[in-house]
Amino acid sequence: MRKNNCFPAFLLGVLMMIPFFNLCAQERDSTIEYYLSKNKHVDSLLLYGKKLYQYTIDKPRFYESHFISCAILLDLSSEKFDSPTNKIYIQSIYNIVSSNDPLDNSERMDGFRILGDYYHQLYEIDQAIKFYNQGILIADTSSTNINKTYLSALYTNLSNLYLDQNELSKARLLIEKTIELDMDSKGPISEYLGIDYIYLAKTYRPIDPNKSLIFFLKAKEQFNTLKLREIDIYQKEELKDLYVLIADNYLALGDLDQALIEIDSALTSIKNTNSKTAAIHGKALKTKATILQYKDAYSQALKQYQVATRFLENKGASITYQPKILLEMARCYLAIEQPFKAQQQLKTAFNIIDQSGPPHQSRLDKITFPKD
Repeated sequence: MRKNNCFPAFLLGVLMMIPFFNLCAQERDSTIEYYLSKNKHVDSLLLYGKKLYQYTIDKPRFYESHFISCAILLDLSSEKFDSPTNKIYIQSIYNIVSSNDPLDNSERMDGFRILGDYYHQLYEIDQAIKFYNQGILIADTSSTNINKTYLSALYTNLSNLYLDQNELSKARLLIEKTIELDMDSKGPISEYLGIDYIYLAKTYRPIDPNKSLIFFLKAKEQFNTLKLREIDIYQKEELKDLYVLIADNYLALGDLDQALIEIDSALTSIKNTNSKTAAIHGKALKTKATILQYKDAYSQALKQYQVATRFLENKGASITYQPKILLEMARCYLAIEQPFKAQQQLKTAFNIIDQSGPPHQSRLDKITFPKD
């Protein structure tokens, strides 16, 4: 996932563009319009999102604005996905999109996308797919024009789920559709296309690292152009993660020197990290450790792995990375002829794996899902 407490695929960027949204199905209200006009930056979006939520919570006639407030607050939430607060927002969105109220088709579709995102983050895959497909059904059968930005987000996030499931062809088909949508609606240079190319690269990475590198570099070109034009980038975590992905791709191609150059550049960009980028920082350190390990610099690699585990400790990405880090540390200890320490790493890894996921899930499933 892009962020450990938000939905993937630039919902924030979408929300920053909704000052007067589609309010045709409800009566106009000066207070609501004032709140919606105050979304100039993230802090004001959060502040006035809360005000909008409280103002509309007991006013059924303002269900569209209530929907908007829930979407804003879910995306900006710093709490866990299944926290009581987030469940309240999710329930409100479910009630609205499942009702017969005359909600615009684009908004109803996006509501199902949000529900899909929520359950995807909780790894309730069947539920996530069900809601994503309800959104796609609306898009496919709507007699009115569907908002291309929302449809792009739906395709992107469903493709992310298929990537998690290693269904690369399904993910690639959706991303290719997304690129067409974003080219048409945003033009040849946009943050959306940058993220699209990242996802497209990921669909090729396991089978053709040469091709994935092409698209990772196209993504980097998009973001660099945005920087040169001084255009704001909303998904800064995506950009930082891209640098790590490029380094990893060079590692897969066996170009260790270039991989080391790229990962050092990535670590420099992540240096002033915060809670949002801590997992990315940990992932970057893990990647650098792996590069050093392949260069037979085992002692240096072990130091990097140890620092990486501290960044990933108690993070959502912990179960994804920590067992793999411990396995690589065991290999390093074996390489420097310290078998007892290697055994300790493996025991710790198995303890982490056994404590993750439902009890009936096999160890193999637990260590391979979720994926990097």
